[in-house]
Amino acid sequence: MDGEEVLYLYVNHDYEFGILDSVRETGKNLIGEINQYIQDRKIRFRGKKVALVVNGILVTSLLVASNYPDFVFPEKPNGLPTLSITEVLLPDKKEELPSKEEQGSDGEEIVDVEDEVTENVENELVMEDTNSSTTSNPSANLNMSKPSTDTGTSKPSTGTSSPSISTPNETPVEESTPVVKPEAPSTPTSPEDPYTTGIGIPVTVIRSNGTIIQLALEDYVIGVVAAEMPASFSIEALKAQAVAARTYVLKKIKQNQTVTDTIQDQVYKDVDQLKKEWGNGFTTYYNKVKQAVLDTQGKAIYYHNQLIDAVYFSTSNGRTEDAKEVWGNAFSYLVSVDSPWDVGTREYLKTVVKSRQDVSNRLGIELSEDTPIEVLERSSGNRIVTIKIGTQIFRGVDLYNKLGLRSRDFDMWVEGDSVYFTTRGWGHGVGMSQYGANGMAKAGYRYDQILTHYYQGVTIK
Repeated sequence: MDGEEVLYLYVNHDYEFGILDSVRETGKNLIGEINQYIQDRKIRFRGKKVALVVNGILVTSLLVASNYPDFVFPEKPNGLPTLSITEVLLPDKKEELPSKEEQGSDGEEIVDVEDEVTENVENELVMEDTNSSTTSNPSANLNMSKPSTDTGTSKPSTGTSSPSISTPNETPVEESTPVVKPEAPSTPTSPEDPYTTGIGIPVTVIRSNGTIIQLALEDYVIGVVAAEMPASFSIEALKAQAVAARTYVLKKIKQNQTVTDTIQDQVYKDVDQLKKEWGNGFTTYYNKVKQAVLDTQGKAIYYHNQLIDAVYFSTSNGRTEDAKEVWGNAFSYLVSVDSPWDVGTREYLKTVVKSRQDVSNRLGIELSEDTPIEVLERSSGNRIVTIKIGTQIFRGVDLYNKLGLRSRDFDMWVEGDSVYFTTRGWGHGVGMSQYGANGMAKAGYRYDQILTHYYQGVTIK
């Protein structure tokens, strides 16, 4: 989340994996070590997340509560927090090392950034009436949340509001207004600035730091693809992401709207941010993303000659979800399809441990080890529609939001003072699965085949 502090602890390999057993039981040993670290180094940490990293790979995320005083007076500059664990996100298997193809041309190892897969467009899903040039533009926040791309570790947002979405007219008609298309290549990359193509119509971006920038469409798309999908993914997956990102911003432009560089729209990162993030792998990764963008230059996704809402997310549970199960309205191109390529990937299966009291408070019920839990209904995408906990029935979407779960396909059980959730997949599940797209690319599918699989009945032009 923007502006939120995250404490990163880079720890010894043996120590890290040796301590995980105690984390699974109580977390007391680990939180004691972290608190001692904070006290020894006089760290003033006001955030709610602690990320443990070993050899550049995130292995554990902790959500914490802090007793940090609201006011630290000048005469007491060393007022420091004491943390307690409220939630633990545990890995289920060791991360994979980059393949040879993911290493630089000189053999240097490039940082693996596969944990930085995100989903987009949850804040407003807008459909145009194909009989009118006017559009429905609700501002309701879906909060069907995506992980933050700053670390790839943030839990989903816990908001519960839902949008009002207009259902499109399914009759194919010609657009009443011209399709927004990028301009033809105007100026090639200049020797003075090798990271600016200057290709395409101007895009205005409101940055997180309060500045407003304007850049060419394809330069914007490069920054989005680099931020929204790991550059270590296959080139055809990156191309699919490029077309989806371009489609999203073109629709915004057509609606006379600007975009931010955050999860409210699509995350965008500039060259300086990418250099810092990729380090020695910058040149290799940047050129790969740029190739994917320019190879698909100007292409966007249309349904009945209307730009679509190019919704995407991280990882499916083996199937994508029908939009009506999430947002309440049917969209002909956002229906449930098979996505077996996600199963077994690094983000597919995760177990989260939450405080029993915290879960009870959020749901407004009293949980115990004897509380019966029964799934009553699943969607066509095999995600929970309704679940009975004790004597109360909840919607899967509500639990997903209230508890900040990674997916609506989950198992839930109570042990002692803890509630365990094992989730399959990551994200709202609607539209293109990014890990699925990478799996399809590895299996030999082209970017257009990937897009027409996840967005049914569309055309790419």
